[in-house]
Amino acid sequence: MKMKKIMALLLCLLAISTGAIAQYNTSKTSMSFPVRYLPTHYVPVGQRAYCVSCGFARQVSPYFSPNEAAETLHLDGWTMTDNPDQAALRITINAYDFLIENIHEDKFIEKVRHHGEFVPVEYFTPTIDYSIVIEYVLETNTSRQTYSNVDVYTHRPPINTFRMDKRFNNPRDCHDFVRENKEVFIEKIIRTELYNTIEEINEELIPQFVYKPYTDHIKIAFFSSKKSPYYAKHQSARNEIKNIINSIPLDGSLAPTIRKMQPWIEHFKEIEKSLSATNKKQKQAKADMVYNLAMIYYALEIFDVSREYCNRLINEFDESTGKRLLRNLEKTESEMKRHNLQTRHF
Repeated sequence: MKMKKIMALLLCLLAISTGAIAQYNTSKTSMSFPVRYLPTHYVPVGQRAYCVSCGFARQVSPYFSPNEAAETLHLDGWTMTDNPDQAALRITINAYDFLIENIHEDKFIEKVRHHGEFVPVEYFTPTIDYSIVIEYVLETNTSRQTYSNVDVYTHRPPINTFRMDKRFNNPRDCHDFVRENKEVFIEKIIRTELYNTIEEINEELIPQFVYKPYTDHIKIAFFSSKKSPYYAKHQSARNEIKNIINSIPLDGSLAPTIRKMQPWIEHFKEIEKSLSATNKKQKQAKADMVYNLAMIYYALEIFDVSREYCNRLINEFDESTGKRLLRNLEKTESEMKRHNLQTRHF
């Protein structure tokens, strides 16, 4: 009987202890906000001009013009000029040696319902094997990138296949169709190849030269245990803070967002001060509040204060997390400095 009472007392103490520890449990919620992506190359606003020149051989030029090539490039924030001396970026596209290597028919067999049964039926599709040399050069005052589809060992471009979405019941009809529509096929082939090349150029240019919308992310910790005195408030805070962060404008001042966040900043500061750094579980919750402040000041672009909280994380709580946040902050600051920017919201 006495042993049962002792066990009951121990269980009671354990439950009290577990509840006391649980009240400091937190969980992090991810939040996102729009910023301008900072490209690899910084070019001053007044100098963002580009020119396009094309060397299209006689087999290519009837089907694709230099103007069309220039209009297909997507350099937002840049203007096109005809004068290479005024261009900070010069793009050259060459296409020549278009050859039809082979014309043939691809045979397909499909089962078709006939009188209630599936029977195999042969179809023939017109196919052209071809090759074309395509080169392009991206040049600035300090760099030059070249591309060519010519193999360095064979000195030849790859042989590609163009298959028309057309079916015939016999090879002769298929072959006659190719012969009668050869010019149409050639135009489609050349235009497809050049559009693919220009799309590849766009993929090179945009991350290097274009300021485009981008989504940055932070996480905020909230008390997740119902035993916490902050639980009820943090249930509503989770949505309210997320809405504030998500509504950060892509373009314009952050002052309205800072005013909306100020009460929550003070709230996290107050909790952080009230928690003990000597109690293990309280220390973890205290670290989470410091983490929150580092994240919020980062999102609001108050980098000096964010750095202070990152350093507190490093020196007092969680060195690896603090260093990770600090690296990201310093990288952002460095990129902004390189682009002569005071903000990523412009």
